[in-house]
Amino acid sequence: MVQMPEKHPSSDISRSARQPAGSDPRSLRALTRYDLVLAAIGLLMLCAVVVGHVSTLPLYAAVAAGALLAVPVLLDGLAINPPA
Repeated sequence: MVQMPEKHPSSDISRSARQPAGSDPRSLRALTRYDLVLAAIGLLMLCAVVVGHVSTLPLYAAVAAGALLAVPVLLDGLAINPPA
């Protein structure tokens, strides 16, 4: 039978993945432009799915419209104002 090694406090993931001093990941001020771009794309797609379910519009058409609405946001985040 294979023995699993005990967990050592020095290999704790949360300790190795700490944020830099002074930055609080729960703060809205810590959000970058690209966090907002990702949130906007997700929100547009979620709204499209909801519209597709609650209206007589077919789901595929609502999702396609949501994807078309997300294209300018995507282009802004990747081409117009790319990450440095």
